[in-house]
Amino acid sequence: MPAADARPRQVTWSAAIIMIGSAFILLSAWQVVAGIGTLDTREGVEEFLADAPGDGLGLSVGAALDVLRVTAMAAAALAVTTGILGWQVLLKSRSARIVLSALALPVFVAGTVTGGLISAVVVASVITLWLSPAREWYAGLPIPDPPARRPRGKEATPTPQQQAFLPPTQQPAQQPAQQPTGYPAPQAGEQGGRPAPYAQPFGEPVHHQVPGQQPAHPGQRRPRPPALMVACLVSWSLCALTLVLAIGGGALLWASPDVVVDALREQDPAALEQGLSLRDIQVASTVMFGILAVWCLAAIVAAVLAVRGSVGGRWTLFGCAAGAAVLALGFSLGSPAFLVPLVGCVLVVALLMRPEVRAWR
Repeated sequence: MPAADARPRQVTWSAAIIMIGSAFILLSAWQVVAGIGTLDTREGVEEFLADAPGDGLGLSVGAALDVLRVTAMAAAALAVTTGILGWQVLLKSRSARIVLSALALPVFVAGTVTGGLISAVVVASVITLWLSPAREWYAGLPIPDPPARRPRGKEATPTPQQQAFLPPTQQPAQQPAQQPTGYPAPQAGEQGGRPAPYAQPFGEPVHHQVPGQQPAHPGQRRPRPPALMVACLVSWSLCALTLVLAIGGGALLWASPDVVVDALREQDPAALEQGLSLRDIQVASTVMFGILAVWCLAAIVAAVLAVRGSVGGRWTLFGCAAGAAVLALGFSLGSPAFLVPLVGCVLVVALLMRPEVRAWR
């Protein structure tokens, strides 16, 4: 049975999902607030109010935009709170778990303005904190062992009650009765009336094992540090999101070049006046997306190797995270959206430099 102070993986996974999901909700809420004054948002609100169920709300376009702004700001504030509480959950804070449970419904309602999917995942992760074995860990009780699985190909021995209902052909074979021999039956620790051979070679010390304690093995690996697992989870999440954005951006670049040209004209009109053609923009952007995808795949593989105890994989992940942090810091000067990957990369670097992570093999 695991010790009561050993944090279950369920808590680690749930807390990591809560923190990462809160960061995504914060980023999405910021995008909603920043885009309220745009024409696309206004047209979307007008279409929503023109059809059911929006036509029954009795709101004007200006009032609906105000509601959207307030809801997005509330979602951002709740995301910051749940992100901080997610870290406190890792530290076995019972009050943080209670506050997270109280904020679950507001987070789900306010998160509908950002799509609703990420907020639903965050709420589901909060619910798992009340299930076993997380429930026993927070209560300070021994964590129950998982149910043992029966090996394949081996059938369970029927009980005496079940044997009574079996047909004669399936009755277990009876052991032949032992004939009395006149000699006393061998006692425990004897074989055929003779003392059993000594189990320990002569001259070697006898190792006494405490009941309920696992035998010590010199080559047994120590448990994986939770900080390493959190660093790998953050790396996998950021890399997966970046891969999706890179693949989607590359597909949009070649499938709908007019949309890309219009967006570029709105952001930087001077770029098209410098003699750059659409073909040059597509090729340069594709190369950049390809480098970004290779970078993310290398970080994913390095995180897998680091989880398995590879020192080279851990240092490779450290280098990828540090380089990504430098790039995100530079891009964040032009767009605050890069603050989320910047915080994630700095967190990965800080976790990989912890003493228990560097000492683990």
